[in-house]
Amino acid sequence: MPDHAVNPGRVLLGMSGGMDSSVAAFLLRSKGWEVLGLTLITHDQAGESLEDVQAVAHRLRISWRSHDVRQLFQKTVVDDFVENYTNGRTPNPCVICNPLVKFEMLSEIAAQLEVPIIATGHYAKIHALDNGRFCLGKGFDTDKDQSYFMYRLSQKQLSQLIFPLGELSKSMVRKVAQEADLKSADGVFLADKPESQDCCFIPTGSYPDFIRQCFIEHGKDPFGQPFSSGPVVDTSGHQVGTHKGLIHYTIGQRKGFQVQTTQRLFVTGFDPGNNALIVGPFDTVLKKEIGVADPVYSGMSQLQKGERLTARIRYSAGEAPCRVYPLDNNSWRVVFDAPVAAPTPGQSCVLYRDGLIMAGGFISS
Repeated sequence: MPDHAVNPGRVLLGMSGGMDSSVAAFLLRSKGWEVLGLTLITHDQAGESLEDVQAVAHRLRISWRSHDVRQLFQKTVVDDFVENYTNGRTPNPCVICNPLVKFEMLSEIAAQLEVPIIATGHYAKIHALDNGRFCLGKGFDTDKDQSYFMYRLSQKQLSQLIFPLGELSKSMVRKVAQEADLKSADGVFLADKPESQDCCFIPTGSYPDFIRQCFIEHGKDPFGQPFSSGPVVDTSGHQVGTHKGLIHYTIGQRKGFQVQTTQRLFVTGFDPGNNALIVGPFDTVLKKEIGVADPVYSGMSQLQKGERLTARIRYSAGEAPCRVYPLDNNSWRVVFDAPVAAPTPGQSCVLYRDGLIMAGGFISS
């Protein structure tokens, strides 16, 4: 991890106009860093925050610029999201955006400006390990920890990155924002603004509506699969109800479909060929073993057969003890000590040791 505590230099800070990145700018500036702010315009709605970033930059007397990456974001993040969701997987766009767009562009522009360090307002920590590698760890505020979403960052990206908020809680950041008099362009205290939504490029929060609109824009049928209603079947193939379109469901979901039974049923899978939603009791979504594809390595450069670690299968899940078995096709078999609930293809399985991220990949089965 870069150590410039004694003699801070220049740092390129990703700024969104929100409270967290603005407080990060204030803290860096207070510690003597020469802060250069950068806002990435990732989608059409992103430009709405530019005036807020300008207001903060002016208040803190730091230089600032924006960079339009909408084409890259569309191709890398949005198109991937739509393709995966349409095919029954549940992707996390932040996991893709962080290494391939956000931190990649920060690193690239920092190099152009000859700035050695990059920073963001994420709640996470960087650790330099004895094996010479860098890895992410949870921030002080574990309820707001964002390290899970950044597990795919490269060693180069991690080596030049700092997180000014890593040792702070959300409430502490809010207090700093108030004391620093940080406001938006319209004079609203940033500490009083609502937090940003989960998916920045879907302001309505409705994934099916967004994907339907993408279908329309690309000349695809917005009323056929995966939007059309169809049968709900049990694990034996018997119809027990109807669904409103496969696009509305994900593994482990237990609401949004009509069944002719009082039994609590959960989504266990999809049968696109018959436009069927497969459901079953809770024990059918419990899995002792999963497949993981396209792995990346962080704190460790490789895994040994049967490596003992803990794993998170989604952001909201806790760490579950497991053993990991690397396979010949650049994938893993992860075997848990106890079954985990509803591991979902498209989500990420992130591996930890002592609270630090060792590696991770996408759940494939």
